[in-house]
Amino acid sequence: MERSLGDPFDPLNPLGFEAVAAADERGESVPAAAPVLAEFGTGAELVPTELGGRLRDVDGLIEVMQALARRDPSVAFEHFGMPLVGAVELWTRGRDEQRRAGAQLLLRGGRLTAAFAWEGAPRQLPRVRIAGASRTITLTGRCASVADADRADALLMPARVDPARSGRGSQWLLVDLGAAPPGTVEHLPPARTVGLTGIRFAGVEFHGLRLAPDSVLDGDHSGEDGEADTSATVLRTALPTIALAGLDTALRLTFHHLRSRRLYGAAASDLPAIRSLLARTFVDLMACDCLATAAARMISRLPAQAELYSLASFCLAADVVPAAMYRLSVGLGARFYIRDGSSGMFQKLLRDLKPLGLAGAHVAAAGLALVEATSSGRRLENESPGGLLSRSPEAQVRHAKRLVRLFAASACAETWLRHRDTDSFLGEPAWLHGAMETLLEPGGLGDTPISKDVEVALYAELSRRCDQSLGLGIGARRLAYCQ
Repeated sequence: MERSLGDPFDPLNPLGFEAVAAADERGESVPAAAPVLAEFGTGAELVPTELGGRLRDVDGLIEVMQALARRDPSVAFEHFGMPLVGAVELWTRGRDEQRRAGAQLLLRGGRLTAAFAWEGAPRQLPRVRIAGASRTITLTGRCASVADADRADALLMPARVDPARSGRGSQWLLVDLGAAPPGTVEHLPPARTVGLTGIRFAGVEFHGLRLAPDSVLDGDHSGEDGEADTSATVLRTALPTIALAGLDTALRLTFHHLRSRRLYGAAASDLPAIRSLLARTFVDLMACDCLATAAARMISRLPAQAELYSLASFCLAADVVPAAMYRLSVGLGARFYIRDGSSGMFQKLLRDLKPLGLAGAHVAAAGLALVEATSSGRRLENESPGGLLSRSPEAQVRHAKRLVRLFAASACAETWLRHRDTDSFLGEPAWLHGAMETLLEPGGLGDTPISKDVEVALYAELSRRCDQSLGLGIGARRLAYCQ
């Protein structure tokens, strides 16, 4: 993927930062992305190996997605966000013939999307009427805010079933949008968004669309709306990794700018306050990446624990990434307000964070869900009857934040333990000390300075990685360009 995208700092690269930022100003995806990604075969990354694709595990897929998100979070979400949710629904719920048909669609370059709403979010589901012994399906109603439905060949969506015909509240459908007769599918005007401007978030309205009986995904259903936890778990795992990839690029851009900027006769990056800012952001990124990587691995290896880790990773990213981006914007100074060059790209990355969902009521809901899922039901000393869940909402939020930090600290410790006998930076204690200082500080994730010797080691490693074009997360993979 890195080689396909080329050097982002090359102004002549049609997939470089300059082209990406210019496309964002126009409110569209960078035009050169579609043919490059078609040749790369992004659809094959979503298809399991047993169906002819390249998907072996979720954490491997996320590495590919992050390579694209470091260049443009909008394009990464377009090709790996809701398409991934739709693919997961298809692989987990679909019958063998449905899975094969979906795999063939993706492998030949077709596009898949999915309708999704966070649990508890208001939404209006289309209605399904199942008629006669032939069980012909008629779909009527509106599905709100689907990503790129007008560009997709197929849509995975929940629809409410006529209760007189079925005991289920809803069923998931695989809708072949390309085969819909004229007048049965209406794509509504897209909404204008703050970020991710290349993605068209728009409603889809169905006017008596007739579907074959095999359009229903017949896997297990849970919950009133028939939504399995898998969709939310996968999306909560994917979104932080896209945000962290954007933070990786933002930190790299800020580092290069501050090292090239002269203040008081020296590089701005030589100032102690600037070095502290960069080192703190670097260790925050690494801590988040440890937990996000653990959450991705849980989906494939310990699925029973995947929901807990995805909740914790989502909440941690929501707490850390916006604060880290703000910190970097302060470091950029007046340059931050110029909408061209590296600062224009930085502003685009900052805008793209907002529609990724790392704010709002569903973040608080994720934290409370983590509290509920980890509560043993046993009363603590001096605890009121009902345990943690009987506490005030404010107390539960505070407890959720503590739980999130403990999940992150354990992921960091496990990462260090796996590498302590190696000569890699992950085997050194400095970054772990820095992560623990920030994660376990009494006031939570704030701006408390980290130890000076830890800061020196972190800044030296950040400099090395930026100079050698290495990733800034725990993987430190070599990128396909130099700066």
